[in-house]
Order: sequence, then C-alpha cells, then structure tokens
Amino acid sequence: MPSRPVRRNRPQRLSRPYAMTHAGVRLIAWITSLAAILMLAFVGKEWPSKSQVIIAGAVGCAIAMLNDSWEVLAVTDASFTVPRLATSRRVLHDLFSLALCVGGIIMMWVSNINITDDKNAEQKRQEQWLMAALWALIAVVGWRLIFAVWGFLMADEERDIYAFNGAWCLGFGTIDMPICLPRLNFFMARGFSTTLWARMTTGVDRGIDRPGNDCLCRHTLNLWTTYSTADPSGPSYATSRSLQAPMHELRHLFDIARKLHGRLSSQTIPKCWTASTRALVSDGLYLRPKAGVHHCYCMNTSAEAMRDGPGHIALDSHRITTIESVVELSEQLMRPTKRATTSVVETTEGCGAYELLSKPSEVYLEVLPIGCSIRQDLGLKILWIAETQFYTIHVMAPLEQPKAITPGGDITLVEITARINDEPKQSGGSSQESKEQQEPREPLKDTLRRLVEEHEHDQNFPDDLLNRARKYLENKNDEQQDAERGQSISREFEAQKELMLNSSIYPEVRAVVDDTDDPTLLVGTFRVFLLGTIFAIIGTGVEQFFSLRMPPIGLSTFIVQILALPVGKLLARWLPTRKFRIFSWEFTLNPGPFNQKEQILIAMMANVTFGGSAVGAFIVSIIQVLKLDIFYGEKNLSNSIPWQILTLISTQFIGYGCAGLVRRFLVYPPSMIWPKALANIALAKALNKDNGHSEDTVHGWKMSRYNFFLVCFTSMFFYFWIPNYLFKALYLFNWPTWISPGNVTLALIAGSTCGLGFNPLPTLDWNVATYLGDPIVTPFFTLMNFASGMAIWGFIVAPLVYFKNVWNTGYFPINNNFIYDNHGLRYNLSRVLLPDLTLNQTAYHEYSVPLMTSTQVIKYAAAFMIYVATPVHMYLWHRKDIMSRLRACWARKSRDEEFNDVHNRLMSAYPECPHWWYAVILVASFIIACVSVSLWPTGMPIWGIVLAVLFTVVLQIPIGMLLAVTNMEISTRILSQLVSGYMFEGQPIPNMIFQMFSFMSTHQSLNFASDLKLAHYAKIPPRWAFAAQVYATLLAGFVGLGKDRFTCPHTHTFFMSSVIWGVVGPRRLFGTQGPYRAVTYTIPIGVIVPVAVYFMSKRWPNTFWRNVNAPILFIGPMAWAPFNWSYMQGSIVLAFVFNKVIKRRYAAWWEKYAYVLTSSMSAAIGISGAVMYFAVQHPGIALDWWGNRVQSEGVDQGGFVASGKVVGCSVLKMPEKGYFDIGVDWKVYLA
Repeated sequence: MPSRPVRRNRPQRLSRPYAMTHAGVRLIAWITSLAAILMLAFVGKEWPSKSQVIIAGAVGCAIAMLNDSWEVLAVTDASFTVPRLATSRRVLHDLFSLALCVGGIIMMWVSNINITDDKNAEQKRQEQWLMAALWALIAVVGWRLIFAVWGFLMADEERDIYAFNGAWCLGFGTIDMPICLPRLNFFMARGFSTTLWARMTTGVDRGIDRPGNDCLCRHTLNLWTTYSTADPSGPSYATSRSLQAPMHELRHLFDIARKLHGRLSSQTIPKCWTASTRALVSDGLYLRPKAGVHHCYCMNTSAEAMRDGPGHIALDSHRITTIESVVELSEQLMRPTKRATTSVVETTEGCGAYELLSKPSEVYLEVLPIGCSIRQDLGLKILWIAETQFYTIHVMAPLEQPKAITPGGDITLVEITARINDEPKQSGGSSQESKEQQEPREPLKDTLRRLVEEHEHDQNFPDDLLNRARKYLENKNDEQQDAERGQSISREFEAQKELMLNSSIYPEVRAVVDDTDDPTLLVGTFRVFLLGTIFAIIGTGVEQFFSLRMPPIGLSTFIVQILALPVGKLLARWLPTRKFRIFSWEFTLNPGPFNQKEQILIAMMANVTFGGSAVGAFIVSIIQVLKLDIFYGEKNLSNSIPWQILTLISTQFIGYGCAGLVRRFLVYPPSMIWPKALANIALAKALNKDNGHSEDTVHGWKMSRYNFFLVCFTSMFFYFWIPNYLFKALYLFNWPTWISPGNVTLALIAGSTCGLGFNPLPTLDWNVATYLGDPIVTPFFTLMNFASGMAIWGFIVAPLVYFKNVWNTGYFPINNNFIYDNHGLRYNLSRVLLPDLTLNQTAYHEYSVPLMTSTQVIKYAAAFMIYVATPVHMYLWHRKDIMSRLRACWARKSRDEEFNDVHNRLMSAYPECPHWWYAVILVASFIIACVSVSLWPTGMPIWGIVLAVLFTVVLQIPIGMLLAVTNMEISTRILSQLVSGYMFEGQPIPNMIFQMFSFMSTHQSLNFASDLKLAHYAKIPPRWAFAAQVYATLLAGFVGLGKDRFTCPHTHTFFMSSVIWGVVGPRRLFGTQGPYRAVTYTIPIGVIVPVAVYFMSKRWPNTFWRNVNAPILFIGPMAWAPFNWSYMQGSIVLAFVFNKVIKRRYAAWWEKYAYVLTSSMSAAIGISGAVMYFAVQHPGIALDWWGNRVQSEGVDQGGFVASGKVVGCSVLKMPEKGYFDIGVDWKVYLA
C-alpha cells in the first residue's frame, strides 16, 4: 500500500532581522505589566485612601499588557509563518490573561496579604511573594504558551498523519499506539521482512476522513500486510482485507493477529508470493477467501518448517457471519497442551482453498463452504460431520475403522473441539458400548462439580442454578432421569458461560452495560475538560452549603450527568470545528456531536471531587479541627498555604499511585461488578440512547427509559419540598414521640435524633430512607446483612448496655457522636491540652476521662471485630481468586491472556495506563509527603509515611474486593487511628496526619478503582480516565483550600476521634486498666463468626447461610452514632420491593427501569435541594406552623421544657454532687 512520510512546515526567516529581538523586548514588557498588576494587590488594603493611584496603575498596566500581548502574538506568528490570530481571538486571549490576573489579586486580597514592617513576619512575607510568583508564572507560561501555540496551529495545509514509511516502522520495532483522534485506532507490528498495520473504523471506510454514522452497529477491520525481501531491489507486495463483524469479535481477532504476526515475522518468509487478499485471524488460524485465486503460500516450505506456523481454514469471503465460531474454535486449539500441527494442501478448485487443522497425529478438521466436496486422496476417514448455516465441518482421522456420527445441524465448533479433546481411544466389543453410555456421565458431573466450585462463593450468582446442580451431584438413583436432568443443568451452565464470554452472568450488569463499543467516539475533548473544570470548581464549593444538613444533600454525579448533557450539546453546536495541529497531533475544539462517553467522563471527574463518597479533600477536615477555636485553635500550621498545598497533593495522589496495583484484582475480573457504577451507566443510556420512543413492551409498560426518567425526576423534584420545607415533620417522622413529648424512655427508643429510631414509619423523605444504602443499586443480600448487624447490635446490645448503665452510658443520650465528661457535659478539651497540643497529664488527672455513648462503644467494638473478620473472610471465600491473580502477576500474564469476557476484549482496543505511570505518581507523592512533614512542625516522622503507604497497599485488595461485590466499603479510619494512637500517643497532629496518609489514601485508591470500572463499562480509554481524574482531583483540592470554609457534620466526629486516639490515646481508654478495656474482648468474635458462617454455608449450601457475609454484619453496627434506624428501615422496604419481588417476578421491568428510577430520584433531590436553599432557606423565608414545629417540641430534639428546664435525653439524672465516678482506675495510665 503506498505510504509517504509525515511532512512538517519549515519555519521561514522574517523579513526584518530585528524581529526576534523586538519580540523578546515586547515579551519582557508584557511580563512587567502583568507583574505590576499582581503587585497592586499588596497595596490593595490602602483603598480608598490611595484609590487614584491604584486605579491609574491598574488601567495603565492592563492597557500595556493588551498591547504587548498582541505584538508578541504577531511576531511569534510571523516567525513560524502562521497566519495571525483574528482580532476576536486575540481579545479572547487577553481576557483570559486578565481574568487570571484578577483571580490572583482576589486571592491575595481575601487572604489578607499585605506589606508589613514586622521583622517577625519574614516567613509570611516569603509565602506572599511565593504565591505572587506562582500566579505570575502560571499567567506568563501557561496562557502565553497556550495562545501562542494556538496561533501556530492555524496552518491551512492538510497533512496526512496516518501514512508512514515502511522503513520508519521497521526502525522503531513493535509499536502499539493510538494516532490522534480515537476515531482511528492505529496499530503497527513489525518483523524483519514484513510490516502489518491496521485501522479500525465505523461504517464506510473513507480514508482519513471521519467515518460515516450509517453503520453504528457493525464495524470494519482493515488489515494491510506489506511483504518485502531483504534485497532492496526485490519484489514488494501489499495485500488488504476488510471484514465486518461486531466490534468485540474484530478487536479480539486483531489482537491475536498482531501477536501471531510478530512471531511469524521472526521466521524466514519464503520467496513465494500471492496477490490474494489475506487477513490474520488468530494463533493457529488463517482466514482466506475462496475467490478462485491461486494460492502458493509456503508451498516450497517443508513440513518441519511449518510445524509451528499457521494452519489454514478456507472461508467464504461473503459469509463473515461465522467469524465468532472460528474464534471459539481457535481459542480451544490455542491451549498449550493441545496445539495443532499443520498439514498444508492447496487447490484451485471452484470451492477455493481449504486446509486442515490437526491434533498431533490423531485428528484432522476440515471446514468447507456448503456444496463443496471432500477430497478423496487424503487418506483420512470421517469421524463426524457437522453442518452450520454456511459451512460443513469434517472431523477426520487416519483410522482403519472409522465411526461416522452425524449430529444435528445445530452443533457448534466448541462442541466438536470438546469431543476431539475429550474422546478417549476405544477398543471394540460390547464393553465399548457400555463405555459409550457411561463416558458422558463422568465428564458431565466433573464439569458441573467444577462449575459449582467456581461460583459457590459468588453471592451474586443465581442461587437456583447452584442449588439444582448440587442436588444433581448428590443424587445417585434414577440414572436415565438423572442424566437428562444433568444435561439440562449443564446447558444452563453453558448458557451462563456464554453470557460470561459475550455479555455478563449478572443481570445487574446485563441490564445497563452494552456488549458493543464504538471506538471511533472521541473522549478526551476540549468540552470534557472545560465542563469538568467548571463542575469541579462550582460543585466542590456549592456542596459545602448542603454538608451542613443532617443528612447532607450530596451533589451526586447524576446531577452532573444531567447538566452536562444540554451544555455539551450546546458546545457541540456553537464551538468552531476548525482543526489544529501540534506536529503530528491534531485536535479540534468541536470534534462532532456530544456523546455518551464524554458525559460519563465528566461525571467521573465530578465523582473524584465532590460526588459519591469523595466529599472534598481530607485535609480540609484537619484544617478545620486545627484552626477553629471551638476545637484546637492552632493557627500556625493551619494558616500555612505551602504546607496545605504540599500535603494536599501528596495525600490525594498516594492513593492514585496505589490504584495501579489493583486493576488485575478489582477492575478486570467480571465478578467485580461495582454496583454503584451501574447507576451512572443506566442514567447515561436513558439520556442519550432513548429518544422518547420505546419499541419493546415490558409487562404492559411501553414508556421509554428517557420518559420514565422525566416522570420520576419531576415527581421527586416537587415532592422533595414537602418533607423539607412545607411539612418538615415528615423529614424525620418521629410521630411516636408526639404522643408523649416529655417521655424520655419513648424518645430514647423511638426518637429520630437522640434515640434509636425504632419506628414503623420513620420517614417520608427518600433522601433519609436511602442514605445508608441505595436500595436498588446495592445487592439485596448486602442490605440484609447490613440491616441484620445494625439491628442486633442496636436493638439488643445497645439497650442492654444503656439501661444497665454499663460504662456510665445512662447519663448520656443513647445515640450520638459526642464525647462527654463525668459531669454529663461536652468534653472540654482545652482543659487538658498544653500549648503545644500535647496532653497535660495533671489537668487530665483533675478533670475526666473522655466518655462515650452506648452506640459509640458498640461502634468501636464493631470496628475491632471487622478488622479481624475481613482477612479471615477473604481467606475463606476468596483465597483462590486472590492466589490466581497473584500467580498471574508473577507470570506476567497480560490482561488478554487472563480475562476473555466481552468487556475486556472491547477495552483491549485502547492502550492501558502503564504501571510506571502509577509508580511515578506514587514516588512523587511520597517524596512530597516527606517534605511536608519534615519542613513544618507536624511531629510526623518519615517512617510514619512509609507505614501509611504500606497500610494502603496491603488493605486495598481485600477491602476493594468486598466493596466491588457488596457495594459496602469497610472504613479503615478507626484502624489507622488505633495504629497511630499507639505510635503517637498524646500527639493529635501526627495522629491526624497518619490517618490522612493511610485511611484517605486507601479510600482514594478504591474510589479511583471504582471509576476505572465505570470507564471499563462505558468503554472509555483508560488513559483519558486517568488524566481526567488526576486533573479534577488536583483542581478540586485547591478549591477546597479556600478561605473561611464551612464545617461539615463529620467535623465533630473527626475531632472526637482525634481526642480519643491522638490526645488521650488508645492505651488509656482500651488498655487493661482503661474504662473501655472490655471492648477489646469482642476481637475473638471477629474470628469466630466468619469461620462459623463459612462452615455453615458448606454444610447447608442451599440455605440462607450462603448469603451471609460476616464483614457486612459488622459494618451495620458502625452506622450508629450519629445515624439510627430511621435511616435504615426505608432502604429495607424499598430493597424488598424492587430487588426481591419485582426483580424476581418482573425481571424485564426491573432491568429496564430500576436503575433509571434510583438515579432520577438522587438527581432530583440534589437539584431540588439547591433550588430550595437559594430560593427560600438562604433568604430566611420560613413557614411557621404546627407541621414544622411538632417534631422539635419533645425530648427527642431537646425542645421539651419542664419546670423552666430543658429535659435532657438521658435515662439517669446527675447525682447531687454534680458528677459521677468513672468506676475504674483509669488514672494509672497518666505515668
């Protein structure tokens, strides 16, 4: 195929010799003007006394900068022979530059930066100048470079970036890279004498032009093979072939073809050429048309030379529908122990060439188009004859007594291959017939037994199928019926295997995830990063307003998906479509219609910043606790902007570096379904693929997903106003306490604020009912385990502890997250702290030990149990999976070798992120973390950072596997607090920093892995997903470091934890003489429960024991304090209705509408909450009537007054002396 090298524009000399000097002078003037504008911020505090000077300086510098930037652009463009930018684009450049300057001025203004003569403020002045220099550097280098390059890219000449010289390919070896637009995935493989390169397009092939949109369901694979000899003057031939088939098949064919080509190219290619079109298919197979051409490939090569070469199968070039069958057969024959040798036969008959694949010296396979006859001179006898729709398959062997079997026409190539591989040699007689009758039974049972072993620990696999398979394996009577039943079960398992290969065995995944892909869709577009930046900045800030609520209203990624769609379509209509080039890289601001992949990638950027479980940067919580006077009130460290920046960068990206280690464990395996990623896919499909019309009808419903989404979204948008503004009593519907508002016991049991929330109808607010677990996205067995653990410990253990006054809990409310002293008041930390924030042991001796409520004690007991139960559970249930992944890592197996499901095959079209990317991020983040803890007085040693990183590396795999299957994450915060509490006893700052580098890094790693799975489902190139998430996280983290941020409801919990684990330390609380030493006695329970559950499930596998998950049982108690049963009961009811009843009885309805329902509800709540806040709550417009007061007039919410005093929510009254005795000699730990 003709090719030509890439051409590039050569710079031309300017007509004036002083032009470059002029450009340099003007550039310096422009930088000076910009610096002058930045320096105005230092005298900004002198306004209005020096207002005339400030205004004059600002206007003058702005005008000078505009003029200078235009001149620099003109000279720069002329030096590269590039047309000058239009005036509008030059103005756009200067507006961006001025906006950046204004942003720097505002930042310095609100940060109270000013000039001071105080000699003690030298460090602060250095930080001021550092920040000013940082903004100047960004403005000069960043925007200057961007817009100068923009002008350089305005060349009009079109360049063919897809044509490459053959010698260029040979010089660089094997290359696997995407060229420019993802619409054209360009691959090359190299050999000593051949070059293979291919292009995959959608629809009609139009050269380098954009593919058409008329064939979205089919894809075309174009393969070109160029042959040349070592002699430069020798012949050279090029062949090409185009195949049409579903993309996952073509992608799989091409991957294997590329590998095969590399192997064959190392051999000596004989000087025997052909003009026929050829397309490599798979290792051991060669696809060739029957167009009546003369084949002479390798005719002069000996059989020994071809023993490891490719075999041949002749296929009709017009009958491409059997490619899938050929792939299945090739995969069977590719097994190392059963590799086929080749027998080469050539023919020029009308039926075309056909070849034979053989098992060594035993069996041969011939594939012929319908109507072609078998050659009679081969000396082979037919064993089986099978007919497909277009082909006849002859299975032959050189046997003297062949046995002809003619199965039905529906036999598959997989079945033929299985018979070839599994059929033992037979030796006549009657015993042969008995063997023939018995032989199918043992392989069948062995197969079923193996399949049961593979899936018995998969709690998302259909229970009914496993139960029937077990009963069949246990049954030894009624042989004929037993065999028929076994065959039926085996076929169902085969159907599951077929789903596993080409779709998914999990109905949740099949319902929303497509098993096709269009790799020509652009993903990393300008629109994505523009909208992602806007949503990351605005969303991170706006979410703080709603984080003050209990529970907070999260700006979920569903909102971003809804908002991104219309804005993205507007940008697709308005942005210019002109193409720009940087060397061989071509891009455009508007590559075409806004697509679903762009929408999901924007949602992923939001997810790592403010959506889902990633609620801003963790460092913000530390700054809040350190800076606010109601907590530690430490100003030096919390006001240091460089420390905040360095700590933020290292914290956020250590988890990203570790995430590269878990892709083989958490992203690639199909069993890791990640339920929370499915709702985003469902919403995207509803918004993009349904246009309001639905051709299929499910259980009488003809409504499309899009219309269903609109109905649900609109209904919830307006309904949300009822419990949250019009009738607030319905929000936390504590109606039992209305009967007797002053009854303390009733409030403790049924109250929704200070009580346990034991209420048959606790809320009529969807946000409250689903807060602890999405009832549709979360698997039903997960919610049942979670609710069971929460109920057992909350309704049995907590009341016993409370009403028996164990640990003096009767003097406090039964359920909240505050810490108290022995006077029944909030713990006053300032009384026991020294100025350096360490523990004042004398004051601590005179004051009180921190005391917790009963549900807090249970929460910590559950934490001790779960950290022991999780590794035990993972060993018992998932040890085989983990070991197989580790062995694959050790053997350096590629993803294609280990995972062959349709989604992994589709994703193989895109280059993966290499491991060294993650290694670079991890190492760089580690170095920055060491700098941040060493140059500032944090008290954190470097070995603590090392231990924190190891903490993440070890725990992310077991916790991530559990999260991927159950949609429940085990928080490692308490474990990190326990470890740091013993290492840094009495030092709250190192304790919190260790939490940040251990717990938050683990959480970020799992969150990033979850988004990688979302990208895996959506077929987003991994490298674009990586780049977008890293950028968005860094950006939102800086936004999170803004001045005077609001606190969130978890700040009190964070502060309380820092007191217990950092200031006081676990030794003083949970040691042998500590008040809560008995809590550690629950650790053996964490070992006993998972072992007992495992053996129960083995003993009674067909009962509910199979669905019991010990770690999830212990996650339930950790939901208490501050939440209660009011936040759980609604999820149970909704999960039973949707994931039990509807999913079982109306599966088609569930698959079509369930995920759309939950995503529409969550999106409506977020948008409705935002509108409500800015419309009525922020202006202070309140409705004062009985429905908004009754819930707060009882003991439950502290509104009941008796004898002029507020009645507290505690069962015991304080003794007359004003305090109670702790009951243990906790003071022995003061030494």
